[in-house]
Amino acid sequence: MSSVRLILVALALTVTVLAGCAQKAADTQSATVDGIDVAPTQTTGIIRGIVVDTAVRPVAGVHLSLKAGDKVLTTDSIANGGFGFQGLAPGTYFITAAKPGFNDVRTSADVKANDAAPPLVKISIEPNPASQPFVESYVFKGMIECSGTFVVVGAALCDLPNIAAPNTTNDDTQVHYQVQRVPTWVQSEMVWDSTQALGTDLSLMYSYGPESGCDDPIYLCDDRVDGPSPLLLAAGPKDIQKVGIGNSTDIYIRVFNTGTTTSQGLVGATIEQSFTVYTQVFYGFQPPDGYRFSKDGDPVVPS
Repeated sequence: MSSVRLILVALALTVTVLAGCAQKAADTQSATVDGIDVAPTQTTGIIRGIVVDTAVRPVAGVHLSLKAGDKVLTTDSIANGGFGFQGLAPGTYFITAAKPGFNDVRTSADVKANDAAPPLVKISIEPNPASQPFVESYVFKGMIECSGTFVVVGAALCDLPNIAAPNTTNDDTQVHYQVQRVPTWVQSEMVWDSTQALGTDLSLMYSYGPESGCDDPIYLCDDRVDGPSPLLLAAGPKDIQKVGIGNSTDIYIRVFNTGTTTSQGLVGATIEQSFTVYTQVFYGFQPPDGYRFSKDGDPVVPS
């Protein structure tokens, strides 16, 4: 084979390889994403993208949001990091990507109407160890030595002189937890074996004072649940500030006698009643709906 012919063959191969690479790059820029089914219309466009970490690994469960007119559209990335938006008017949109344990990221994307293959939006999020999700667990084993509820006035049958703070004695019925920072979710579950007819129902409370907005001049304010064992009390994102945790990072738990269901809580007495309160403090995430420590055990922390 002549040298000229060899050169021509080499050039032909080079052109073919370069064309293949260019096509592959073009496919990557406008690639579809498995599991993301979005489509444009004659008047609207789409955004299709993936979220990866700094090691270029797909990240699932990233919350993505953008403002479209007077609405905020949201979605979460799936297992392969993919996400998508559709029904967007032409224009430039700013996408915010957020996930506990990572720094928030904001990026932009241009949308054209009737464009089924827009450039892929690639978002890289950086881990932030300080905001990694975790759980703190506490166990409080308490005892009501003697507590009661009196008809109408609510004074303690076992402590009638203490009118300023009814239903309280020197029992081991309250505990404070100083948590590391403002949590995302707090959940307490109280269990006990009742041995007395007038003490079947108890009250589990998150209590707070004036520094958290309580306007009662004498008593603490409470978020509470009443009834027989077990009792479940939770404070989520909307309640954290109200129960004082958001201002002082102090979780104050109190337990009292409530009376009985048949007396609608108006009459009751509890003597020598032990109980246990299991409390989980969630940072950077919240448990799934229906989660209970007594049933499900330790919560699963997202990776």
